[in-house]
Amino acid sequence: MGRLYISSDMPGGFGQSDIYKVSINDDGTFGEPQNLGPQINTEGRESFPYIDEEGTLYFSSDGQLGIGGLDVFYAKQNGSSFAEVKNIGQPVSSTGDDFAFTFNPQTKMGYVSSNRGGVEENVANDNIYRVEQLVPIEMIDIIVKVIDAETGAPISNAEVINYDDQQTQLGKKMTDSQGNTSFKQLLAEKAYTLQANAEDYESNSKMIEAGQKDKVEIVIELMPIEPIIVEDEIVLNPIKFDFDKATIRPQAALELDKVVGVMKKHPEMEIKVEAHTDKRGSASYNQQLSERRAKSTVDYIVSQGIDKSRLTWEAFGESKPKVDCDNCSEEEFQENRRSVFKIVNR
Repeated sequence: MGRLYISSDMPGGFGQSDIYKVSINDDGTFGEPQNLGPQINTEGRESFPYIDEEGTLYFSSDGQLGIGGLDVFYAKQNGSSFAEVKNIGQPVSSTGDDFAFTFNPQTKMGYVSSNRGGVEENVANDNIYRVEQLVPIEMIDIIVKVIDAETGAPISNAEVINYDDQQTQLGKKMTDSQGNTSFKQLLAEKAYTLQANAEDYESNSKMIEAGQKDKVEIVIELMPIEPIIVEDEIVLNPIKFDFDKATIRPQAALELDKVVGVMKKHPEMEIKVEAHTDKRGSASYNQQLSERRAKSTVDYIVSQGIDKSRLTWEAFGESKPKVDCDNCSEEEFQENRRSVFKIVNR
């Protein structure tokens, strides 16, 4: 006796459409459809079921925790039922609709339909893509607890941001009353950085190395912010930029959060941001680049709740290097690509 898996919006389901299994009798007739239950089906749409030769069920859903509209999910066979449903993850699942996934575990090849291209890329609404499995599909859950570094007390309502190894933000969550939050169904072969931010605390982060198994539990300790002021300048670790870039990197954001914390503790304080570049490139281009860096620095601080009227900026290009060198090392170039924070009013 065989089995057939179908999607239907017949009465009695859990959502807009559910996945059912139907027995195929020896004489070729079909049994009554049996709903796969709430572990697979949600209030949303579950559709396009596919079973590979190892018994793994693949389907598309917009009711499970996903990346886009319809994502591809899978559930491994567990006896007569299925194990926990997991998102197959990027790049198969995208911010668009991804459906009709098929996969051959012997050749490690499959196909998926998707509208991920979008009109702006001159791609038709739905296209078929071929996919190749490079590593086995393994997922992890990351459990995060944020605490006060001095007292060990949990910090509620702390913001925790998840970045991948390309410093792309993947998600953002807030901690509960016990300082806990979690990011689930992440691809295990990737590395992640979890950054925690909370009012009146310095930001901190921890890295999760690639290749972790099942569940990873981490504790991020945040130090209460104390003003770090020497004469007329807020002293930080250098706010460094990539070569020819004005983007605020996650590590730079950790330092800028200290500026934000100090300014929130001192509501009358006004800051001047001074931005600098290294000497590579023409003087005119470096002047423009330092202006972009100054603006991106100010924009970040404003985005964290500081009134723009309390901030001014000036760009110096390559005219005031921290390390005055002709044949600079890469470290010396990096030292010169910086922002400095001057206190103009307390």
